[in-house]
Amino acid sequence: MAFIYEQIPEQSFKKIEDVYTWAKNEHEHLARIPIYGILKHGARFLDDEYLGDDNTAFRFNQAGIRSLCSYLGIRLDTLDLLERQNH
Repeated sequence: MAFIYEQIPEQSFKKIEDVYTWAKNEHEHLARIPIYGILKHGARFLDDEYLGDDNTAFRFNQAGIRSLCSYLGIRLDTLDLLERQNH
């Protein structure tokens, strides 16, 4: 893929309590950031891996980049067709 995204580590659990513990820990490290605000303030793709500006940039996992493409109304495989402009 032309856009580099962060891999999602696979997890397995033996007990439902382990799932709850993992989910609680994961929740403490997650934040929902409205994409509209980022785009409204001039965000752009940086280094084929980040979306943001000179101050703040975000990485995506595969689910996140799919959601972004859906929001923008483009197909995920469209990113494969993009080429970097030569300056």
